[in-house]
Amino acid sequence: MMTKEEKAEAVKQLKTLLPKYRTIALADLRNLPTSQLNRIRKKIREHVLIKSSKNTLLLRALEGNTLKEKVEGPSALVFSDLDAFRLFKLLKENRNPAYAKAGEIALEDIVVPAGETSLMPGPVLTELKKAGIKAAVKGPKITITQSAVVAKKGEKISAEVAKILQKLDIKPMKIGIKLKYVVEGSTIYLPEILDINEEEFKDKITKAAADAFALSIGAVIPTKQNITNLISKAFLCAKAVGVEGAILTEQTISNILAEAAGSAVYIKNLIDK
Repeated sequence: MMTKEEKAEAVKQLKTLLPKYRTIALADLRNLPTSQLNRIRKKIREHVLIKSSKNTLLLRALEGNTLKEKVEGPSALVFSDLDAFRLFKLLKENRNPAYAKAGEIALEDIVVPAGETSLMPGPVLTELKKAGIKAAVKGPKITITQSAVVAKKGEKISAEVAKILQKLDIKPMKIGIKLKYVVEGSTIYLPEILDINEEEFKDKITKAAADAFALSIGAVIPTKQNITNLISKAFLCAKAVGVEGAILTEQTISNILAEAAGSAVYIKNLIDK
């Protein structure tokens, strides 16, 4: 039990930290064992400082801060000089697989794949059926005959599903520090905004750049990047017009002669036949 003086000192320390860091986040510590929290703290302490405390103290420390109204349930403040996206990525990389518990929300579609299991025939067949999984006894063990989505992203995981996933040794959840809100400067980020697929994002940027370049060529908008292409295109178009109209210039004479020679050979071949 903290004394009044200790509580005041804890609030003072938190208030002192707030202006020192580029990024401040509010983390959800529910379902996170203290041992796991301490391991994460130690692993990322070079880039991140994590301060957990009672919500009453957090609320006092966050007086006047946007995050105050977001404090709910077991929480902690996360301080870092990393930008919001890098901070989220670092914490996500330090989550560990875990069994699902009844009532938890599925992070992604939870799929039980078809194939042989390590389960022996018995009452578990009924449990599989209750969880919406088709299975049969094949040989000495139970085989799942058809892949099944037992919980869709965003849905609550039922007790039946949680129980059978554990028996199948499927760990669809992630234990770690989950960020609820992140403040960088004057911008507030939600976790779904920060959770990006980097490869997919790079592909989108590459495609956008290619589309923009093609558009600038088609619309003839000269830029430093496309001016060489535009000049080449203009030259080829002018050359084509000159050849088509039999306009004699240095650039078109060779093309016209080549076209005439080709036509002469074609006619000769017809006559010879």
